[in-house]
Order: sequence, then C-alpha cells, then structure tokens
Amino acid sequence: MNRLQRENIIEVVSQLLGEQRRCNIAIFVSKFSKFEGAGFVAWQQAKDLLANGYNVTIFTFESDFDSFHDIKIVQLQPNPIKKNSIVSNFYRAFFSFNVFAILRLIFLLRDFDLVIVHQGNLAPLAYLCKRFWKTKVIFWNHHVGEPIFRLTPLDIARLFYTRIFSLIYWRLIKSFDLIVSVSHFSRKMLKEKTGLDSIVIYNKINLQKFKKGLDGTIIRKKHQIEKEPVILYVGRIAPHKGIHYLIEAFKLAKSFYPSAKLIIVGKSYHDKYFHKLKKIANASVIFAGAVDEKELPLYYAACDVYATCSLFEGFNLTLVEAQACGKPVVAFDIAPHREIVKNGFLVEKGNINEFAKMLIHLMSQQSDKEGALRKVI
Repeated sequence: MNRLQRENIIEVVSQLLGEQRRCNIAIFVSKFSKFEGAGFVAWQQAKDLLANGYNVTIFTFESDFDSFHDIKIVQLQPNPIKKNSIVSNFYRAFFSFNVFAILRLIFLLRDFDLVIVHQGNLAPLAYLCKRFWKTKVIFWNHHVGEPIFRLTPLDIARLFYTRIFSLIYWRLIKSFDLIVSVSHFSRKMLKEKTGLDSIVIYNKINLQKFKKGLDGTIIRKKHQIEKEPVILYVGRIAPHKGIHYLIEAFKLAKSFYPSAKLIIVGKSYHDKYFHKLKKIANASVIFAGAVDEKELPLYYAACDVYATCSLFEGFNLTLVEAQACGKPVVAFDIAPHREIVKNGFLVEKGNINEFAKMLIHLMSQQSDKEGALRKVI
C-alpha cells in the first residue's frame, strides 16, 4: 500500500474503517481556514467525508468559521489569547504539554473511530487516542519543515523548536496506521529526513468551480481594468511565497506591456513583509486581500497569466486551479511544481529576468489569441 498513489481520502478511510458509515472522524489542524494550505485541505476533507456519510469534528486552534454545515468545531486555544500573538504561538507550540487540556480532549475523543492529523504538534494527542481508545490515525504530511529565509529571533526560536520536538513527533507518527503525503516531493523529503514512507494523494480542486469558459468581466470591472493584460497571484502573503520577486519581475515585464496589472489575492501573514511589498509596488499592483471562495474562480477567469515565485511548497493548489481554468502559468522551478505544471513554464529559482521574459511571452500569446478571435468574430 505504501508504494501506491491513491485518488482521494474516501478510498483510504474506507480501507481503514471498512464500508460502514456514520463513523466519527476527528480532523486535527492548527488553523481551519480556506486561505491556508493545511487548513484548506482539512476543509476539503471535511466536506468530502460529510458527503459520504461520516460524522466529522474539527479540532483547531483557530478557525475562519463559526459553524460549517453539520461539522462541529472544537476550539483548542482559549478565546482570551490573541491570534498570531507571541502567547498564541507559545501556546500552540507547547500544547502537548498542557496536561489539563489533553486530559479533557482525550475524554472527548473516546468515541471517535479515526483521527486525521495535519501538524506535528498535534501528533501527541492523536497518539494518546490510539493508545487509550485504539483509534485509527492518519498523518497528513504537507512538507517536512520550511526553510528559514530570515534570521529574526522568532525564526531562530522556531528552528530550534522544530529541531528538538520534531524528533519526538516523528517517533510517535511512526506508530500511526497510515501516512499520506500531498506530493511525491513531500513523500521523498519525508523519507530522506525521517525514514518514514507514505502514500501520495494530491490536493484536490472542485472541477465544477474551477473550469474553462468562466467570465471574469465582473472582476475586471471591480478593479477598473478594461482590456489591459492581467497577471494574477493567489496565496498567502508571506516571505517564502517570493511575492517580492514577482513584483520585481512584473516591473520588468511592464517595459513591454506598460498597461499591465498585477493582482495579488491573499491574506497577509507577516505585517513587515506586507509593508515591504507595498513600498516596492506601484499603482499597477492591486492588493485584493482575501476573497470569497465563490469569487475566486472569477479572478482566474479575469487574468491572462497566473504567476507565482514561491520558493518552497509541499504542493501548490493555486497552480492547479489556474490551469483548470485554462490559464497559462509561470512559476519557479521547484520540485513540487514539476509535478503539476502542464500548461506554462518553470523558471530557475530567483532568476527575475527570465521570469519577466516568460510573463511577456505569455502575455503576447494571449494578446495574439484575442486578436485572432476578434478577426473571426
């Protein structure tokens, strides 16, 4: 089983639990959100499991939802603690040592048949469920650590924490019933760093929503864009996403397409970095913020080219969404991108000039297509 790729979560859950329905499944994820990688996958899993007759409860430190369909959400972090604060980060990092919280949760989890874990700091709780209640456990491996791009005291502390505690977490994860990686790259990194093997299940998208032929006119009108070429980025605003590279490449591309616009869709997870981006951006760069899930496909429809200069990924869902909408893509040449880029170009990581050339090339292709279409009409 470890050497095979599975199509979806329902396959593996059915294998572990059998064909019975109305089983109770818990999903452990640090942040239950549509705007963050692991949270988005947990959101998709919750919907799929619910649609297939399973009872689902989300255990999370932070959620964008007060309620979600018939899915119960259990808050792991006390409400008085401010989100994304130093206290919040400390609480999450050492959550497994909070004896009172763990004992309360173990009691709540006694009737669950399966636990799906998305982060290492929640692995000890899942391990105790397995030991006390014989619960089946799946660990969902997104990636093994993120590289440190800055050397702030907080980042150094995070690196030290990861080095020390990951040894404990992976020892516990080794005893779980199944490990799933989101890409062959993530599987390879996991095996190299821990010796643990896994199966691969790619992150899924809704092909009923993300598809060719959508009309993005409403988005262009919203941002006062007419026929100008549009480059789009969707994702977290954080240093490892390389948005500063994208803005610099966009500036170079504007020498050939002066009217071009760059739309950046996503929530800021790093205030200093966000302010830096605003300083280096010009009036042609539009920060759209987080957008509603119903509106997101229309952003892809409105663009001519999708671009990302992300420096590190376990997968990259937005590249898949953009291509499903028929849009060509440009991305840095990192391992997970090689697995999913079919319609577009990969550029050497950090090579801004080459990235700009590819943007220009794809914008010219799109312009030629539109010109040919106008002639036919």
